[in-house]
Amino acid sequence: MLRARAASDRRLLVTMGAGGLRAAARARELRHAVLTATNASLLIGVEPPGIALPGALVLNERLGRGRILALALGTIGATVLVVDGIPS
Repeated sequence: MLRARAASDRRLLVTMGAGGLRAAARARELRHAVLTATNASLLIGVEPPGIALPGALVLNERLGRGRILALALGTIGATVLVVDGIPS
């Protein structure tokens, strides 16, 4: 469980949580408006790095090699599918 140590940390966590949820919802809206449903659904796989990386940068969370590898492979996989399309 994540516990904020000071009031400033709690404010930062609330701001990141609210802002992150809104940013993810807005990105989802834009995705569905601009892309096909197939490509939009594939881009959902890119959301975990979008959450994990700010956590590592702003909250100094440790990602570790396994998590970095998993995030990189997921991002690469989603990118390949969207760029090349679904193989038939």
